[in-house]
Amino acid sequence: MAYGYPRRIEKNRWTPWLSGILKQNGGLAIMFSISAHNGQFIDPQNEKCLRGVAERIEKLRQLFSVERKTFAGILPGILFLKRVIREAPEADLTAAAVAQAIDLVKDRELLETDTPVIVLGGKGFIGRRVVKLLDKSIVYSIDSTDGQNGKGWPNHLRGQRAIVVNITLNNALKDYLDVIWPGTVVINEVYPEPTPEILKRLRAKNCVCYHIVGIEAKALPRFPGAYEGAIPCCAAWPAAKIKTVVRKIN
Repeated sequence: MAYGYPRRIEKNRWTPWLSGILKQNGGLAIMFSISAHNGQFIDPQNEKCLRGVAERIEKLRQLFSVERKTFAGILPGILFLKRVIREAPEADLTAAAVAQAIDLVKDRELLETDTPVIVLGGKGFIGRRVVKLLDKSIVYSIDSTDGQNGKGWPNHLRGQRAIVVNITLNNALKDYLDVIWPGTVVINEVYPEPTPEILKRLRAKNCVCYHIVGIEAKALPRFPGAYEGAIPCCAAWPAAKIKTVVRKIN
């Protein structure tokens, strides 16, 4: 709704439309949008539509004579899994941004460098890349296949300062609220940001929460809500002095 009127949103469910310009580290990017959502992306009946989106974006890349194209949200993982695309540069860049965000939060919260990091979605498309970038001795990977409500959770760390990074689904934090102990620092990477209900329950446990806004850059129009002031990690290009933006939301 931030990028189009209702009639256009319905019309462009699977047809990318021009929706913004991004400026980052001296480079420009052109943003296109579709209004289909995650549930429609994973529906096998829509595979033809997905391939059509990827083909259209490739034609636009050629039309503008640019070197790279990227996809947002869960699209890179789905397209890669279906072999619609052969490379996913946005995944590596997003992983690097998350690792940088973890370091930023450690500095802000005065946490030791060896503070344990629990990664929700550590076996996923982005998560496994993040895990590889972190010190193996302090990282704990939790995945949806491990089950919910504590299965596989590193309870031997209970009582220690720890960081929980959500790189899976937006409701994953809710599934683990009962096992996250007081004083834990939470970092959210997924869209959208945690709900007021989740933030309230974290506050009750004296847990602070940071949201990864994205990469420092300018967007026209600006991104809405908690994403204002940056551009999505997946939309950035790998500049030498790339900066991740994190915002304390709890």
